[in-house]
Amino acid sequence: MIGYLDNLVKGDPNLLTMSSQIIGVLAGSVQENVTANTLANAAWVTKFATQFNRQLHKEDKDLAAQLAARSGGKYTVEQIEAQLRLSSVNGTNITGGTDIVVPSSGIYDTGGNWVDLGNGMYLQNLDEDA
Repeated sequence: MIGYLDNLVKGDPNLLTMSSQIIGVLAGSVQENVTANTLANAAWVTKFATQFNRQLHKEDKDLAAQLAARSGGKYTVEQIEAQLRLSSVNGTNITGGTDIVVPSSGIYDTGGNWVDLGNGMYLQNLDEDA
């Protein structure tokens, strides 16, 4: 789902966050005994799930392409993307272990090594040898 939304908003991070929040509120609204607090929590959770995770975003992929080009062939885009998936982002709560278990609809970093856990959830395996 997030990959579809990202394409729909043409990579605009503000529109992606807003779209995610709308979907979160819609999903929250179908629960029994919905309150304003339920909807606010749904918007908050989807906002942060979209913004602060370690799947690669468009700007990460752009950076990987730039760094690979500057390396003069020493590193490939895929090698740099793999390292970015392991990295933390200074000044945020994003670490190499953030948001690596998601439902299939939550996968938008399709270059990752995703393992089907058999329960509708997928794990991004960061071990290249696995």
